[in-house]
Amino acid sequence: MSYAATIDRHRFIIERFSKFRLALIKAVESGEDYVEPRDGLMNFLNREVLDDLAVEQSVLYRAAAENGEAGLGAAMTTDHRELVMQIQRLEEATTGLYACMVVNALDSLLYLRIRKEEEVLLPALEAAGIDVHHLLKGEALESGE
Repeated sequence: MSYAATIDRHRFIIERFSKFRLALIKAVESGEDYVEPRDGLMNFLNREVLDDLAVEQSVLYRAAAENGEAGLGAAMTTDHRELVMQIQRLEEATTGLYACMVVNALDSLLYLRIRKEEEVLLPALEAAGIDVHHLLKGEALESGE
């Protein structure tokens, strides 16, 4: 499996996201200000998640399209756009309740997108002979190498 490091990275993202998400929800439930935990989550999303999403979109989804999986690449791109839109909504949230609603939607979208990538996209790329680890490191390999 040429994408074990990607799966480890996803685990890290899910674990950290979950901690930030719960901190935001607990703050709102207890009547505390939601802005600080929301901003902590936004900092994490901006530093860790958005960069990963951009790389995956430009590298993995394109590789899928170039290797007979154009529909899958298009579906992942749709997921990508929705995740980015929800992250923007979270940043613009003006109430704690709305921030919680958005973070819960973001939680579901992030989880589903990661599962789709791990269970469908990455195996499809590997089956096409793509070394995902090298591809993500900028060492794009030809199919079958």
